[in-house]
Amino acid sequence: MKKKLFLAIALVSASLAFIGCTPKVNMDDVVKETNKQMPNVIAEGMVVDRVELDGNYFTYNVITNELYYDVSLIEENYDEVKANILADIRSHNTEDINSFKKACKSAGYGIAYRYVGSETGITATIRIEPEEF
Repeated sequence: MKKKLFLAIALVSASLAFIGCTPKVNMDDVVKETNKQMPNVIAEGMVVDRVELDGNYFTYNVITNELYYDVSLIEENYDEVKANILADIRSHNTEDINSFKKACKSAGYGIAYRYVGSETGITATIRIEPEEF
């Protein structure tokens, strides 16, 4: 799953590079530019169909094929999944990804991954606060 999440973060990073990362990045612009690259298959059975601002979170909407993944298990294993996502975010220190993390922090946004079951519509959302990454 780590590789999959890195690909999703990389999409946003590419958008930041496109619009330019200034100290006051408009997160609406980041969403707009990132969504131009959607949908994006991040793994077999997982497609990021859009990103959006949901409250104080930059949210990846991940359509999850339930033939491959049980979305309810993501929720049941929330702490483990979150720890894996955090490890992935922290391990990629490219300029673009660091710019994305900095933009989120300066704008007061965390990062969320909303997994949506393709058949049942069941959702599981993993939220990461800005100070965590």
